[in-house]
Amino acid sequence: KALQQLNNLLAEERKSADQSGQCLTLLAMGECEERNARYTDAATSYNEARTIAERIGDKELLIQCNKALAAVYRLQGNTA
Repeated sequence: KALQQLNNLLAEERKSADQSGQCLTLLAMGECEERNARYTDAATSYNEARTIAERIGDKELLIQCNKALAAVYRLQGNTA
């Protein structure tokens, strides 16, 4: 249910071109996916959020995205 609501929110943020909002929503989606052991989906959401954070130059969001990606990669056993 949470992912469905987040997807709806993301669609609205994309329509309004709210890139910071998109980034935060994608981070929240990744957290939900991570909690459901959907690590590939979580990494996809985090990577998309990171791309947006880089594009808009938001260093704080970029740090959050990189931390989230590192955590999900550790859970996948990808520590190289």
